[in-house]
Amino acid sequence: MEPEIADELTWATDPSVPDPLLGAPATRVITVEHGWAPHLLHAGLNVHVLGEASFTLLDAAAGYWVSEQDVRVEAVHRVENCFTALAEHAVELRLTPSLWPYVDAVVAAKPEFSAIRLRNALPRVGL
Repeated sequence: MEPEIADELTWATDPSVPDPLLGAPATRVITVEHGWAPHLLHAGLNVHVLGEASFTLLDAAAGYWVSEQDVRVEAVHRVENCFTALAEHAVELRLTPSLWPYVDAVVAAKPEFSAIRLRNALPRVGL
């Protein structure tokens, strides 16, 4: 299974947010359901270095940049260990049985967030 189909929730932390579920010393947090941890552990990524073009920021929280011009791939770097790569970029990784408490807390706190592929999350149960 490829990592881009995994469910995750990412948010930028803000010290003024009172919800303890969202507090973190890191500036970026990724939360992944337990069932996806083995996929993340064994998945690799290809990181494409793109030539400079007229990129514009589409979504800061999700890190989406777009260009209306063709962009040349200058290099491709393989990331074999996603856990190590996240640690090297000071990202806090949280594993949880359910994303829904985090989703609810993030939406209520209104920080910038991205709920990528949330359709792959386990269903909301008893929450």
